Amino acid sequence: MSRLTIRKLSEIETENIYDFKRKLIFSPSVTPNHHLRLAMVEGNPGASSQEHRHPGDEVVFTVQGSAVNLVEGESYQTRPQTALCIAPGCIHSSRVISREPWVGISAYCDDCPLMQARTGGKIKCSHNAVRERDLSECASDNYGGLMKRTLFCPSLTGNRHISFSILEHRPGTEKSPLQPLPTESIVLTLSGKGQITLEGRQYHLTAQTAVCLAPDRSYSFSALGSQPWVAIIVSCDDCPLIRQEAGTAKGPQ
Repeated sequence: MSRLTIRKLSEIETENIYDFKRKLIFSPSVTPNHHLRLAMVEGNPGASSQEHRHPGDEVVFTVQGSAVNLVEGESYQTRPQTALCIAPGCIHSSRVISREPWVGISAYCDDCPLMQARTGGKIKCSHNAVRERDLSECASDNYGGLMKRTLFCPSLTGNRHISFSILEHRPGTEKSPLQPLPTESIVLTLSGKGQITLEGRQYHLTAQTAVCLAPDRSYSFSALGSQPWVAIIVSCDDCPLIRQEAGTAKGPQ
């Protein structure tokens, strides 16, 4: 994979999935990344999906509207700035209940080759089928002006594979110090204008633009213009499959 791959949602083809429309932003099956799938999903009022399941975590962050998710017979309602993490193997479906369209950002491990090799796509649902998080209740970590609020992370919330956070950098503050990224990460700008610096080169990001960052490089982030830069960052930092692979690659010490 090239060191930095940028995708604009306006240039991504829309596909139909059940009653919903989906834009597949990054996925090993269509883009040169390795582990993560990230998609924007939209549904009109009353839209619903059939029951289905995933071999790894699914994190769904609601941007607009409201929906009910039925997971293993239990109902969970989402609204803007809230998220669900559905455990691997759990049967679930969704239905839009708001009067306005529902828009969400979904992250999965479905196309990860490590996941496919480990599970063969088959895994039983755990007893902790769903975890719910409200962004307003998430603690904020400050990295030199870059604010990070983590919704899900295996070491923090006990889900299995995906780390899912919100980044915010305000104009007038210094750009963040270099951030080393141990695994593949995807950054999707929600609002404002941002800049990522890699090896002395700057890349500008606008709303609904996503970038996939290769591991083992350090990046810095900053806002451009007069508005805060707000983005989603999804990674595999705590994924036990990737850690196991890294340990195997290093060999005995």
